[in-house]
Amino acid sequence: MSDYKQKYLEKKKEILECLSETQKYLSENEFEHEAEVIRDHQKNLENGEFSIAVVGEFSAGKSTFLNALMGERILPSFTNETTATVNFLRHKNAARNGECGEVVYNDKTSEKIYSADLQTVSKYVCTNSDVEVAKNVDHLDLYLDSKFLDGNVTLVDTPGLNGIAEGHKEMTMQQIERSSAGIFMFNANKPGSRSDFEFLSELRKNVDGSSILLLLNKIDTIKVSEGETVETVIDKLKENYKKVYPDVKTIPEIWPVAAYPALIARSAQNNFDYNGKNGNFTKEEKEKLEERSQMKAFEDRLWKFLTQGEKAKQELLAPVRQLIAQLSEIEGNIKIQLDVLNGSVDHDSIREQILELDKKREGLQDKLDEQTKGMKKDVVEAENDFFHEIRTEVERFKASYVQTISEFEDIEEVDPVNVENYIKKKFSDIAGDAYENYCGRIRDIMANNVAEITDELNRTFSESLNIKISSGLEIKSAKVGIEDFEKACDDYKRQIAEQEQIINEAEKDLIKAMAANRKKASLEKRLASKQEAMESFERDSQMYLPQARILKKPEVIKLGWFRKKQIKEIEILDTSERDQYMAGQERIRQGYAEEIGRLENELAGIADDEVEAKQRAFDRKESKRNELRAELNAYQTEFAEKVKKKYKTSLDNAKKTIAHYLEDVKEDYIKDTKKEFQGKHKTQLAIMEQLVGQSVITKLDTIKRERENLESKLKDAVEERDLSVSRLAEQMAGIKAHLKNALDLESEINDIYIRVDVIKEQEI
Repeated sequence: MSDYKQKYLEKKKEILECLSETQKYLSENEFEHEAEVIRDHQKNLENGEFSIAVVGEFSAGKSTFLNALMGERILPSFTNETTATVNFLRHKNAARNGECGEVVYNDKTSEKIYSADLQTVSKYVCTNSDVEVAKNVDHLDLYLDSKFLDGNVTLVDTPGLNGIAEGHKEMTMQQIERSSAGIFMFNANKPGSRSDFEFLSELRKNVDGSSILLLLNKIDTIKVSEGETVETVIDKLKENYKKVYPDVKTIPEIWPVAAYPALIARSAQNNFDYNGKNGNFTKEEKEKLEERSQMKAFEDRLWKFLTQGEKAKQELLAPVRQLIAQLSEIEGNIKIQLDVLNGSVDHDSIREQILELDKKREGLQDKLDEQTKGMKKDVVEAENDFFHEIRTEVERFKASYVQTISEFEDIEEVDPVNVENYIKKKFSDIAGDAYENYCGRIRDIMANNVAEITDELNRTFSESLNIKISSGLEIKSAKVGIEDFEKACDDYKRQIAEQEQIINEAEKDLIKAMAANRKKASLEKRLASKQEAMESFERDSQMYLPQARILKKPEVIKLGWFRKKQIKEIEILDTSERDQYMAGQERIRQGYAEEIGRLENELAGIADDEVEAKQRAFDRKESKRNELRAELNAYQTEFAEKVKKKYKTSLDNAKKTIAHYLEDVKEDYIKDTKKEFQGKHKTQLAIMEQLVGQSVITKLDTIKRERENLESKLKDAVEERDLSVSRLAEQMAGIKAHLKNALDLESEINDIYIRVDVIKEQEI
């Protein structure tokens, strides 16, 4: 627990003990009325809470940051989901019956939940939930076992600005207005978008800027390797803010943190993925992650503001001062009674005091009448100023917006839905600002008439004016024959497409003919070459034809039946070499003949195509397509000019329609504002009169008791006076002792808060 928080809670406990002891003493000594008043002060102080609202785009890591504050992963924090409603995170001791949470639906019904695990919570807070959170759930209360939430601390988790549902923006703004502190979170990877800055600017207008801290989350993802540092990213954030709002000179102090490493360091779970490591972080590693996260420094800064700021000072000081005033009044009354009983005041003097009390009582009644009359006069002035402000600002807005729409150049700029929504928002803002100023006037009036304002009156201030503006803006669209135009364009496109198809077919024929011609030429060339080769072969084959040779061969000849054998040489013609040569030549000749025949057959199979004729046909079809395209372009250009003229007329009519609508809505809005305001005004005036009257009645009751005491003392017997003196002396001693304790506490608080803490502004 933060030292600042610890010291504050210790001082609060000390004050509560002082109130309790004093209340007990008064009850035991017949000061029951006074004791009851102190019980109320004690109860108010006990119920006082620290409310911290967190706002920012869902990518900024709000849910992870809240989980890190509580030390455990409870809220879902997925990159593809966003919180869809407001969630209140309180300590488990705030639960009435031990439940873990309660879902409150838009129809005012509710459902208790008895598990605060991640899956259950996701069901009621995420945009991708089956229960359609944004449409059905108003808010979720969670009661958690968290040291951070101990001591009446409430964390308010608001919807992400970039995924905010209708109505949630106003809800987010209201939560921050009611909170002790607001934390506006930025993403170090994207240091401030236009939507961030616009919401922050609006927030600073509606909320005391001294209660907003800026947080730069995810500093552990800064690209150090590219030269980035925490300081350069903060400078970039300021620079981006300055671009959107050049006239702004300062921005609230910015605190850098890394929520995810802090969550890893603080969680009892050890299953986180971080920097390539999956769980099993050692104690030393967790200590380093905690240190690098810088969360402790930010938490100390937050608790310093919450516990040492002006609001904390007044919360501690108010019940103590009220106690001092009450004890001082009791002390004065006892002193008067003692003076009477001790004889320092004689009977005649007592009777004179009784007469003075009677006069005082009559004077109080006159004062009540005069005070009520003066208060009513002041309220009437505040009421008149309220209506004057409404009408003046509405007229100013009307004049400004009429000038704005006169500068519109595009019919798209006058979308009736956007125009209506813008007018509604501006009127609502005007009424809201005027009503806030009025409530401030009423508070000042009450401060001059009564000691404190009741919760009932405060409730009427917190309930904003609910004024509905009827939707009635109808802007006639320009009739430019778009259907006929589109039909004609489609017809042109159809013809062009058909012509494209014809061109494609003609192109295929042309390519085919050109390919056939190329092939035919090639075959003819090859055929001629083969024929030439065959002719050359024929010439050469005769030239090298081998000649037949005459060979002599011995032959045995028998002479007679019994005669001897005789060997005789005979001549033989040898044609084998020539025959072999001629057989080889015939084979070659046959090969040439077959190849020539094959080429002649292939040539015979190729039809004659007129490439030039096909080229001319292709060119004609392409020219037709280009003519159609030119006609389409000319038709579209002509139509565009026609549309431009008609849209200009339509735009002028739309501007006039908006101006008339604005005038009608303005009067209805002022009328409805009066009606809505009068209802609240009557309630407020009745409560104010009651408070003023109650203040005087309390004094009258005090006078009555004093008078009765004085009359009683006149009748007391002498022997009873000693007992009364003794009893009153004991009461006086007790009252003085308790008064001293209260005065000491007041002095201690003033010493602690010699200088209250504020959130400083940085120059940009």
